[in-house]
Amino acid sequence: RARVEPAGPEHAWLVVTGAYAPPRDAAGRPMDVTARRDGAREQARALARALAAELLAAAAPLHGVVAFPALEPAPPRVADVMDVDTPAVDEDLDLHAAASLLEAAGVDGGPVVNASGRLVGVLTERDLLAGVVQPQDSHAPLAGALCRRPALVTVPQLSAARAAQQMLYHGVRRLAVVEDGRLVGMVTRTALFAALRAHAARTAAVTSV
Repeated sequence: RARVEPAGPEHAWLVVTGAYAPPRDAAGRPMDVTARRDGAREQARALARALAAELLAAAAPLHGVVAFPALEPAPPRVADVMDVDTPAVDEDLDLHAAASLLEAAGVDGGPVVNASGRLVGVLTERDLLAGVVQPQDSHAPLAGALCRRPALVTVPQLSAARAAQQMLYHGVRRLAVVEDGRLVGMVTRTALFAALRAHAARTAAVTSV
């Protein structure tokens, strides 16, 4: 859908909007498209850009019509890509229980908290492996003893690029995300890489229109 909105006595905005309808299963229920959300958004943006280009081409011969270049998309932030569902590992869990918890969640690392829920460190697959091959005694070591302390943290408002620089500097694959002193999520190197690649592609597409 396209419309023209006044922007002053001599200017107007050409606004192109649209909606994306998620696919439905055989019973007519909307399917979970979370995994395909970014792709769907990019397809919608590409369609909007193509429609806008056609409308602008048609309007170009009209006297006084000026096309302004599109603004580049805002760079992604940690809040856009962090995982808010990564389970917190109690520091008193032993190695095997902690590993099972992370495995059930489909992640290879997560935050470690104390009894009051305060972040104390980050437990990684590397830490778990070290606990197996380098046992200190006959008992399985606890998550609190295995995890990296203090936890390396970032904040939701930080740009994805700056968070990636943090990871490269410290040589880690994930950062705990905190806000007002409390844990709100985890962000991984894989998620940041995907977000930065997608942003670069969107920026190139916009600037080429």
